[in-house]
Amino acid sequence: DTIYIAALTGQVQARSLKDGSLLWSYTADNSVESVLVVEDDRLFFMDAGETLSALDATTGKLLWRYKRRSPEYFTIKGSGIPVIDGDAVYCGFSDGTLAALQIDTGEAIWTADLRNEKTEFTDVDTRPIVSGEVIYTSSYAGGVFAVSRLDGTVQWQIPIEGVTRMLKRGKDLLLSSATGRVINLGLTRRQANWSFRFKQDIPVEMADFGPYLFVSTTSGPLSIFDRQSGALLTNWSPSTGFNVPVVFEQRRGFLLSNA
Repeated sequence: DTIYIAALTGQVQARSLKDGSLLWSYTADNSVESVLVVEDDRLFFMDAGETLSALDATTGKLLWRYKRRSPEYFTIKGSGIPVIDGDAVYCGFSDGTLAALQIDTGEAIWTADLRNEKTEFTDVDTRPIVSGEVIYTSSYAGGVFAVSRLDGTVQWQIPIEGVTRMLKRGKDLLLSSATGRVINLGLTRRQANWSFRFKQDIPVEMADFGPYLFVSTTSGPLSIFDRQSGALLTNWSPSTGFNVPVVFEQRRGFLLSNA
């Protein structure tokens, strides 16, 4: 019955879904541009100052904060997205770190260095994917990583730069990158099952439905692929690009264009 809203002013609000009345408000130290995650009566978010905060979702009380120093070198605009799994919160930071934090206290269980010896654009902004004992994530400059969920040890790394979105479907990782590529990465052989490069457009979001992969591009069409073969089935371009993924409800898809 509650909707949660974040603003560039740093304000996070909880409002009644029924009438919009304000239930509580919290102001962070920096702007909040990340996804808000609500789980087990807690609300988690990252602010632009590299601080991950946990609030009581009912009262707005601050439960804990975990902060990492912002790098002095160049970073990518964006924030890590917290993922909750059991008693741990996993989140990436712009210094190239993936951190596992205790959900009740915010204390670090472990941290993994995913810079891969890079010094700039090492941001870990993709949503971590927890799968059994492995976490899949990426560093913008460092590549795609498989990390142990237990202790943060890097299991393997593949040098695919610029990855901005990841989906796991079965034994495949679906990747989109700022270099204009969409890749189906087979986890068994750790090789690309297929790869597609856009000539002009940049893929920004992905969604799948049945055997199809829907890729939103910044200025061009919505491109629809066969998820297994990578065949481009069709393009749909009613407007000036899309910055959001398709949202599916049964057999219908909903999509907001940039116009």
